[in-house]
Amino acid sequence: PTLEYNTQQSIERILRLHVYPTLGYIPVKSLKAYQIQELINRKIEDGLTDTIRKMTNYIKSILNFAVENEFIYKNVAFTIKVPKFKSKEKRPLTEFERSIVEEVAKTHKHGDMIMTFLYTGMRREELIPLEKKQIEDNFIIIDKAMYFKSNQAVLKGTKNGDTRKIPIIDKISKILERRCKEIQSKYLFPMYNGKMMSETSFREAMDSFIKACNKYIEELNKEIKDENKKNEPIHFTAHQLRHTFCTTLYYSGVKVKKAQEIMGHHSTKLVLDL
Repeated sequence: PTLEYNTQQSIERILRLHVYPTLGYIPVKSLKAYQIQELINRKIEDGLTDTIRKMTNYIKSILNFAVENEFIYKNVAFTIKVPKFKSKEKRPLTEFERSIVEEVAKTHKHGDMIMTFLYTGMRREELIPLEKKQIEDNFIIIDKAMYFKSNQAVLKGTKNGDTRKIPIIDKISKILERRCKEIQSKYLFPMYNGKMMSETSFREAMDSFIKACNKYIEELNKEIKDENKKNEPIHFTAHQLRHTFCTTLYYSGVKVKKAQEIMGHHSTKLVLDL
């Protein structure tokens, strides 16, 4: 109960989909290490690298709890070995992708939201509850966030419990100024009814924008006769736009410590990894 709702849901989903079907019906006292290892080996064959790491940690934690409460006297998962998997690279948008995004954003109904992601580095959970009153003196004040529960946005505190300021750069200053004047809702990026976006509406907004980007690329490709030189379709996430902003800070000469403050990371290592 001390974990965030999204974390609880993530753990429950991995246990329900990957652990319970195989190990859920084995009495804890009868569980053997080889049975856990066989499960992990099957998941390795399926290529579920991140799931394997989380799944193994959850199994070990559950069995540690069983030991502490004297249901069993030994954690049989203690000696289980999981291969070291190379993490997926956190890739920012290429210059071509960025140019397409900026061009499509000029006319797309969700273009303002995408540009705000791209040039503030805000997390999804920070942008969705963003209110007009959080725009102060050329800064965005990040003092709250949200999570999705049963498709609806629910307010919560910021990720690290801190308030931070994001400078509003020229690229988006007019966008935010215009939205503060024109949008009737207190939220800057609301649904049609003025409320915070739901999980479904946010997903549809992202899908719609990416679809428009690829349609634009298709039109560009019609002018290119050489098939080998035609541009590939693009796809990106809101978090990838955040990575792109972090990279933009680096190439703009912003010091790592300052970038950490703007991004809201708890350590400079996360910034350097990006």
